[in-house]
Amino acid sequence: MLDTLIKRARSVRKFKQNAVSMETLEEIASVARYSAATRNLQVLRYLLVADKEVVDKIFPETNWAGYIEWNPCKTEKPTAYIIICKDKDLSITDNLYHFDMGVAAQNMILKANELGYGTCILGAFSKEKITEIVKLDKQYEVGVMIALGDPDEECKIVDSKAGDIRYYRDENGVHCVPKRKLEELIVKKI
Repeated sequence: MLDTLIKRARSVRKFKQNAVSMETLEEIASVARYSAATRNLQVLRYLLVADKEVVDKIFPETNWAGYIEWNPCKTEKPTAYIIICKDKDLSITDNLYHFDMGVAAQNMILKANELGYGTCILGAFSKEKITEIVKLDKQYEVGVMIALGDPDEECKIVDSKAGDIRYYRDENGVHCVPKRKLEELIVKKI
């Protein structure tokens, strides 16, 4: 069951324009609080965005799909975001902050997928503009965003060929995500 959920939790880049409720965002964010955290400091904070006007302002500031020259258009955009922030009043190194963000993001992505939503972690955006749009208090620093909504595309895992890990869209428009075979990833068995 967990394996299926992990394999299904691919980055979605096309969304139906159905609203995501604040209650759903809260349910998704709730699993982040159970994430492992460096020294259990719990430096992460979450900004939940379901308001259509704010979502519409955030969308043009995002960049998607680095391997393919494509960004979703306005009719394919996500309908909500969870912005992961750092509480600057709590001290933690950048490496550990990024580690904590990854763990929390993965938990939220799995929960969103369990609820039937598609997600995509975004790191390519102007942190300054996003901070301005959401009127974020100076105490917090924007890290990454999880774009989410009702998925409107199929994503599937495929085996990489000759080490090529660049994702692509096949002739049917399916978003294919090549993954290295396990034997390529295991360095040594002792």
